[in-house]
Amino acid sequence: MLGVLPVVPVIFATAGAPSVGFAQQSNTGQSNTEQSVQTTPVETNNRRQLPPTGQRITPNLKIEPTRGVSVENRARESYTAQGIRLGAFIVLPTIRTKLVYNDNLFATPDQTIDDFILDLEPGVRVQSNWRNHALNASLSRKIGSYFERSAEDYEDLNVLVDGRYDVRKDSKAFMRLGFNHLHEERGSVDDVTGKNPTTYNLYSAGLRYEHRLSKIRLLGGVGADVYRFDNTETSTGLIFSDERDRQEYSADVRGEYRFFEQYGAFVSVEGIDVDYDIRTAAGLLRSSNGYDIKLGALIDLTGLLDGEVYGGYVRRQYTDSALTDIGVPVFGASVLWNVSGLTTLEVDLSRGIAETTSIGVSGILNTSLDFVVNHELKRNILLKGELGYTDAEFRGTNRSDDVYNAELGAIYLLNQNFSLEASLKYTDRSSSTSTQSYEQTVGSLTFVVKM
Repeated sequence: MLGVLPVVPVIFATAGAPSVGFAQQSNTGQSNTEQSVQTTPVETNNRRQLPPTGQRITPNLKIEPTRGVSVENRARESYTAQGIRLGAFIVLPTIRTKLVYNDNLFATPDQTIDDFILDLEPGVRVQSNWRNHALNASLSRKIGSYFERSAEDYEDLNVLVDGRYDVRKDSKAFMRLGFNHLHEERGSVDDVTGKNPTTYNLYSAGLRYEHRLSKIRLLGGVGADVYRFDNTETSTGLIFSDERDRQEYSADVRGEYRFFEQYGAFVSVEGIDVDYDIRTAAGLLRSSNGYDIKLGALIDLTGLLDGEVYGGYVRRQYTDSALTDIGVPVFGASVLWNVSGLTTLEVDLSRGIAETTSIGVSGILNTSLDFVVNHELKRNILLKGELGYTDAEFRGTNRSDDVYNAELGAIYLLNQNFSLEASLKYTDRSSSTSTQSYEQTVGSLTFVVKM
């Protein structure tokens, strides 16, 4: 681990250089066109005024909720980094230093191994400050150094460029380009238990268009994710990962109609095509195609309750007849409830098919339910609690998993440039395949520096 520390200042200096010019962190390894492309790039307001020197910040019990925004994500002017202005752009360097303790590093059912990890994550975000249009970018690097298990050390890299073009007042076009060099977490259903974590590159791109017309909102987009896995050495020899390399393409359209200000309806259709480069060692070709259809309702009750609920159908057909096709009803909900100006409850329910390269499995049907509570104890002290459950069905085999998560966290904002974060997370995976069951507790303490 100590061998990594001398290079940290060099990495941070590189990430913080204005010439890099790249911004917010990208998704890590999941293909979700709507999530990655639809996000509107942030437009930064003019530099905010600070409170007079010595002014005390106290909780405001009469604070009003912000429509569609959780307590955690609410703007806090006195605790927001101002960045460095470069013409029409703002540069926001950041470095996160995290100390982590994991009591079951390899996510095993018994003979658990624990360790401490030091995570260093320098990065820089650049965002435009234009009246119209937007262009943002980010660059970040995450270096993990284990105190005892140095074979688990990793270096991740994330690069993202995204933008928005205002065609006219009610029409906008979005673009997104990303590159990630990542490692596969221990406990992943596709982990091959190598001597070192499996690493891979993810290239992503997307285009999206949005148009509003009175009570109607139309959206459509296309996206592509390309996965390239590195070979992994195990105790029994080298595993060639070419059979995991693939391209995932998607195209979707969505239409929304507001009957009233508080209520509306939507329908969405998405087509998906997954193309694997080669067959597996067992002779299987995992390529597939399919579609998702959803019909749902939009809810917006004066900003206090905001979200959507839906039902639909998902279908996946596999090129190889040895893999089981999947066709099932799906449902979901994503609701944000501002219980008060100081407390927010978020509920997420989803059902969908996840890609996997597990032997004999065509796809994983995941049904998940998550509850997240955020509370502002003081203006600069935020508390968070989360409970989650996932039912995972491994289609094509008899395996099924029940995964439970519980997490507590806190954020202490010292000022505009410094903050402390702490979290404690417990995970329990109960699998019908006994060797895949495990319990794990992970605690972390993070010091954040922003400019």
